[in-house]
Amino acid sequence: MSRFKLLPDKSSPDKSFPRRGLLWQMRSLLRNKPFCWLVGLYLCSWVGIQTTAAVLPYFVTGWMQLPEQHFIQMALTVQVASICAVPIWSYLGQRSSKQHIYLLGAPLAIVGLLGLFFLRPGQVLWMYGWGILLGLGISTFYLVPFALLPDVIDVDAVQYPDLPSREGLFASVMVFLQKLALAISLFTVTLLLEGSGWRSGVATPIAQPASALFAIRSIMGPLPALVILGGMLCSWYYPLTRQQHDTIARRRSQQNSNAK
Repeated sequence: MSRFKLLPDKSSPDKSFPRRGLLWQMRSLLRNKPFCWLVGLYLCSWVGIQTTAAVLPYFVTGWMQLPEQHFIQMALTVQVASICAVPIWSYLGQRSSKQHIYLLGAPLAIVGLLGLFFLRPGQVLWMYGWGILLGLGISTFYLVPFALLPDVIDVDAVQYPDLPSREGLFASVMVFLQKLALAISLFTVTLLLEGSGWRSGVATPIAQPASALFAIRSIMGPLPALVILGGMLCSWYYPLTRQQHDTIARRRSQQNSNAK
């Protein structure tokens, strides 16, 4: 009979934590100021990344007049440069604040995007060079938001000590923001291309109107650069310093010790 005692007793629900509705849970997240700035940083970063990725095939084949193979090679160039830069940014992040690492990497991405905007057909090596620089900057977009996430979770735990740890809720919001950024990017690219007169199925600059070619270059360069600049502003105004987080982490550790 003792094995049945291991099963939870449904007649006496767990009252160790208060039950909160989803609406209250989401409102409580908005009271976490560092998390609000992190949301802005992450959303701007991913809208910039996804916008660039969505327009890249049009840019390579339509504006640069290159075969589709160069689109694949360009995408790999950006991704490989981004992956290779992660250990470097991680090393620098151990000696500086995380948001400062973003402020160092984002300008590289902006310069790379603007460099692609000013390219002319035939400048293939320059295209790959700007792609490498873009990848070095984008690397911080993958690294910094998720490095800041544990910090804002600590803030939440100190703000609401009567609640269980809500890592799952924070992670769900981040995944939702990534999907939202993808939807915004695809919608924006499609809308701008259609509005510029892009002719579907025609990939040569001679057949495409000048307005469509300029739209492709603008979506590839200034537009995501402007969005990434918004992410830099969010990083600049991110309110949690390393010293403040150390204090909050000690308070959370003390709360956990008292709970035991």
